[in-house]
Amino acid sequence: MILENLDKTFLASGNQGKLNEFSSAFNSFKIKWTYIKDFPEFIHPEETGKTFLENAVIKAKSGLEQTGLPTFSDDSGLVIPAMNNYPGIYSARIGGEDLDDKSRAAFLVDKMKKGSIPSHTSAYFICVLVLALSNKDIYYTEGKVHGEIIFTPQGKNGFGYDPIFWLSEKKKTMAELSCEEKNKISHRGTAIEIFLNGNYKKATS
Repeated sequence: MILENLDKTFLASGNQGKLNEFSSAFNSFKIKWTYIKDFPEFIHPEETGKTFLENAVIKAKSGLEQTGLPTFSDDSGLVIPAMNNYPGIYSARIGGEDLDDKSRAAFLVDKMKKGSIPSHTSAYFICVLVLALSNKDIYYTEGKVHGEIIFTPQGKNGFGYDPIFWLSEKKKTMAELSCEEKNKISHRGTAIEIFLNGNYKKATS
């Protein structure tokens, strides 16, 4: 299993919370984690991919090239099939990069209303997790969580679109779940769990 051979490893993220999440999830392995803030000269690559996998690979290969370390990266977003898979890879940027989470969610709801897309329309969060060991040895997993988009935000936990992402089996939005509950079902948590189980796939570079 490739995880057993990892020592010092780079996470292509500047988010301390995400670093803590990965460190906790992979705690059974002897991985010494580093992340973007440990490399002040790190240059964020331009995400020019057309899919979540392509963008995650771009970030992983960039981390590998800049740090010389095995690199984990992930790319995630919200997908609404009834809107031609919008917002997809642009989930963090719709409405302009100056919008905060609340405003971006409101922008999406407004776009749905204008397009006559009803509340409780099916949607899913997706996360593609990539590990680059070299330019040719790149592995990935994919995690999803299915739900519905509601027009009135509920809950104060989480971030992004969580307050408008309704989980019918829980009768709550993602933002109404505790951190522990969310990690058990989240798209990133699922992608990590698949990786830990050794069910990763090799990506074409």
